[in-house]
Amino acid sequence: MQNNYDAAMRDAATNANFTAQIQSVKDLIAQDKMEAMQNRINQLELQNALAGVVRYPNGWTYNAGNSPFCGGCNM
Repeated sequence: MQNNYDAAMRDAATNANFTAQIQSVKDLIAQDKMEAMQNRINQLELQNALAGVVRYPNGWTYNAGNSPFCGGCNM
């Protein structure tokens, strides 16, 4: 009977260790999902804040005549 008890205790300890490791993996996955969701929320809030704001180009790739952004001056 002692051997059966020892085997049961060993199995219980192994199962507890295995369960703890699985839970830590689940926690990491949940944390990654939360971080990804927070990043997406921040991105959408920024897009919402910039909605309707006219954004002018920082440079010109080519010159196609007068610039419509500076009142007809040549660049």
